[in-house]
Amino acid sequence: MTVRQARRSAVLLRVSSIGSSLANQKLSKRTHKGGRLERIEIAAKRFYSATSDSSSSSRKTGGPAARNAIREHYQQNEKAILKRIQMSHDMKSGSPIYNLCTKWAAKRRPLSTSDVVELLHAAGRFRVRFSSKHFLYLTHCIQASVAGLKRERSVGKALYPLYQQRYTSAVRTFIQALVPKIAKCTEPYSERTFIAFQGMRNLGTSPATNSLVQLLASKIQESEHEQCTGRALNMMVYGVQRMDASEATMVYLRAVAEKLQLLEAEENVSIEDLSYGFCGLYRLSHTESGSNVLRCLTSRFEQSSEQLDAASTSRILSGLRFPPPQQVSTDSEIVRIANSETDKALHSLAASIEENPLALDPQSCEQLLQSLPILGEGQGLQRLVDATTQW
Repeated sequence: MTVRQARRSAVLLRVSSIGSSLANQKLSKRTHKGGRLERIEIAAKRFYSATSDSSSSSRKTGGPAARNAIREHYQQNEKAILKRIQMSHDMKSGSPIYNLCTKWAAKRRPLSTSDVVELLHAAGRFRVRFSSKHFLYLTHCIQASVAGLKRERSVGKALYPLYQQRYTSAVRTFIQALVPKIAKCTEPYSERTFIAFQGMRNLGTSPATNSLVQLLASKIQESEHEQCTGRALNMMVYGVQRMDASEATMVYLRAVAEKLQLLEAEENVSIEDLSYGFCGLYRLSHTESGSNVLRCLTSRFEQSSEQLDAASTSRILSGLRFPPPQQVSTDSEIVRIANSETDKALHSLAASIEENPLALDPQSCEQLLQSLPILGEGQGLQRLVDATTQW
């Protein structure tokens, strides 16, 4: 290796420990000769163009020493995350994960998209809630990376931990940056990845979530029957429980309803899974797509031979409440159909409680009594009240 190559490798290794903002700001203060400053800035730009963890961009740096430095950098990231996961497991605490993200954010350490997903997945595993500063840092890392998520499993890892985070503006910005990375995944989604859609359950409606939901709707439509199982479909509905009746959400629910109708009659769907599906419809039941999903869920519920338990009863009741006025369709015919489907679901729930009084406990009974004003006015509700009174 020549002296010139050695100097170049040293510059790249130096720049790899700090972020692009520091490379552009602080390095200029620490260099005093124009020629050296120019060389360092060029090296910094080359390094950050290579942080896309793609071989095509890494080749642009020009030499094996630079490629090895970049490869070593990401290997260190991976080892650090695995080490903190083990520490969190031993300590039964997520503080090592939180502290690692805090440390990297302070240093503006470059991360690949895969590094970000693994870090977020580790946070979800140990119930770590990142701050807005953490998410702004993770967003910057994703935006600096050209490569997307190649494996469908990585999509599930990115989506599921989101339920643990507050839906702040920083999280919305992060989701907006994450959507193009998810779109680059060409692998068909597995049942496990579809089940991970439930991680969206604390996300509200925004342009970012609309983009995400619309993308996921296309993945549902493209999926095969083997991947869209009854459990997966119910978790898909559960994931949109806090979203408004936007066009993207309606497309998403239409895709789910079509898959529910294609489920084979002999495929068993547990009461517990169905209860999550009902729960996800609270804000969306009085829309055309929502009432179609509700019809499918009620039909499956009536076919089930399982006994109803108290926890499932509570989830079903929470989903059958009348939604906020702004989430109700302006079409009177759609509202009439939705009210009819809700009444049928209440009839089926009452029949299950009559057969199995243990389906109610003091908590679910109290929840039912509090929900009476917003459960409708049909015969299904009256039958449910009678069944509760007998209990």
